[in-house]
Amino acid sequence: MSREYSVTKTAIYKWIYKYSAMRKKGLKQVVEAKSDTVKINRLKAQVKEMEGMVGQKQIMIEFLEKMIELAEQDYGIEIKKKFSSDASNGSGATVKNTGSK
Repeated sequence: MSREYSVTKTAIYKWIYKYSAMRKKGLKQVVEAKSDTVKINRLKAQVKEMEGMVGQKQIMIEFLEKMIELAEQDYGIEIKKKFSSDASNGSGATVKNTGSK
């Protein structure tokens, strides 16, 4: 635009600053390419979808934890301790193999 009207970019920004309605309202004006807007909207949609998925997974986890709690009460056993995953290699104690079955 500065080439088209033979003015400097600084002059354009000074004019915008002086006469902009946005400045008077205390707002900032952000200019972005259309491709950026499309990308931002797509990313917002992905975030929304992933938040929904996380919410569904959290509900499932809470449901399963409640089922385990009820099963422990009904059967009088500690399912969480009995079926907890073993320590990974290199961390924690190891189980000694006695060789008998």
